[in-house]
Amino acid sequence: MYRSVVESLLQRCAKSAQHYATCTSVTALVVGDLLVVGHLGDSRIVLGKGGVTTDLVGEQLTIDHKPDSEAERARIEQCGGCVERLQKHSNKAFIRGGDFLMRKALGEHPMQLQYSRAFGAKDLKIFGLSNIPDIKIIRMGRDSAYRHTRFLILASDGLWDVLSAQAAVEIAQAACEKGLSPSEELVKAVLTEQSNRKARADNITAVVVQFDRVKARQSDL
Repeated sequence: MYRSVVESLLQRCAKSAQHYATCTSVTALVVGDLLVVGHLGDSRIVLGKGGVTTDLVGEQLTIDHKPDSEAERARIEQCGGCVERLQKHSNKAFIRGGDFLMRKALGEHPMQLQYSRAFGAKDLKIFGLSNIPDIKIIRMGRDSAYRHTRFLILASDGLWDVLSAQAAVEIAQAACEKGLSPSEELVKAVLTEQSNRKARADNITAVVVQFDRVKARQSDL
């Protein structure tokens, strides 16, 4: 699935010469009690569990693909790219192509990214930008820690730059108890917080999946 998306996006970008256009991704697949999650970049999946006889707990299931993490940096540098921290962006680490300075000198506008895995960005692919997702598998019915899974929240970094995993699942639970859309309430919470901070809000995509109680398989009891 991820490979076909990459190929489709690159074809669309080639038609308009947008060779740095890029997108992160989060994916969740539920089959019976099996939960499979995959991701690219700094979008995240958070799981909310408990909340019946125990406190609701938010757990981040994905780890952001940041250029300065040891494994990501090693791949980037092996491919001829580099990782630079930019003062104008709060000293955050960016992946940069090995041809960055040359292209700048030629008057071009080469892109640098805060995440090291993503769809698209053809001109950074040869310098270590990967489109291979990290995948995690959870047997919710077999693992007692996940039998009381209540929510999955899939969202872009515009949400997670403001809300912690715990705050997000608590907002989602409160919205469901009031009969409101948990996705909308999460976005509203972020926009309100950014307004209070007088800060600019990033774009946000958020999807909330609410689960019925996960039943343990008889053979696992």
